[in-house]
Amino acid sequence: MTQIRTPRTSDEELLGAEHALLESTHTDEERLERMRAEMAEGFATLAHVSHGVSLFGSARAPVGDPDYELARKTAAMLGKAGFAIITGGGPGIMQAANQGAREVGAQSIGLNIELPFEQQFNPYVDIALRFHYFFTRKVMFVRYSSAFVVLPGGFGTMDELFEALTLIQTGKILHFPVVLLDSGYWSSLLDWMRTTMLAGVNSTSIKYGQSITISATVSTGLKTPVISGQIFFASTNGGASINASATTATTDSNGNLILQATAQLLDFRECFRPRRRTRHNARGGFLRFGSG
Repeated sequence: MTQIRTPRTSDEELLGAEHALLESTHTDEERLERMRAEMAEGFATLAHVSHGVSLFGSARAPVGDPDYELARKTAAMLGKAGFAIITGGGPGIMQAANQGAREVGAQSIGLNIELPFEQQFNPYVDIALRFHYFFTRKVMFVRYSSAFVVLPGGFGTMDELFEALTLIQTGKILHFPVVLLDSGYWSSLLDWMRTTMLAGVNSTSIKYGQSITISATVSTGLKTPVISGQIFFASTNGGASINASATTATTDSNGNLILQATAQLLDFRECFRPRRRTRHNARGGFLRFGSG
């Protein structure tokens, strides 16, 4: 007879609740109350954070490692500029970023997660929150950040990176820079994204203030073609970032939908301008490839 297993984490208990071989230890009402309480605690604790930057990367980077030092120095630079530093609160790159924040007197925030193996807060976290559920933790990372800075890491790092890119791509957040540090680490992934995942997607190079035209074929049977979405650019040049927006949409005689977009190169530091928090604050962004 197969033994029923006790879930190791709250996420496993929630997601495996309908599995016959996993013990269900809570009712749905209890789960909903825990989710509500977790969100409420996060909102209350972080309500004073008007602008922050979340840094992600490997939990295994040792003190003194080049990636550790890069994270520490980057966090210190952002902290000096007035940004709160937000991490997962654990070791490695997370510890390095919290250390950099502490060294310059910036707010040092750690959002820890319940795991099958215990992960302690690193000693440089000043504001500590521990979450049972990944999804409630993700809300805090995005809501209280003005940007994500991503260093070399594993599955957790990739999860946070592509979560942000998906929110940007689907228009859920706007004006939200995603910065990848160490181009040597990211180059193979970015090459695959360009040549395989985004194969057939239009790309171009732009200069300051240049207008570009992107075409997409639509059915000639549509009287009023409707396009929604965003145009994305990648910048590899000297700390510059790019902002772009579609301004017109027309259809030619062959049924091609023509989008006219104006793109502007911005100084990299403009990515991290403090933003005023409003009830209906809209954010989103672009992807930048940082040099190591």
